[in-house]
Amino acid sequence: MDGMACPVCSLGGTLRAQSLTEARDHEGRTVVIHDVPAFVCDRCGSRVYDEHITRTLEDVYAHAANDRAEMYVVRLGDFKAAS
Repeated sequence: MDGMACPVCSLGGTLRAQSLTEARDHEGRTVVIHDVPAFVCDRCGSRVYDEHITRTLEDVYAHAANDRAEMYVVRLGDFKAAS
């Protein structure tokens, strides 16, 4: 996807591979995920993830929802979903 036209904006942006930190409120707790590979539009800032990363992020949020801590922090490469 690196170098492709942004599928979201109409500004003529291009997707560029980056490693990001995602931080958001999820079910009453703050979830911080470091080292998330994404493709980011150089014009509008939209983020696009491949299927594998999207599924892994969903697993992280599901795991965080079951955690009792107010803040859940993980490095994406270190996360192992429970089988």
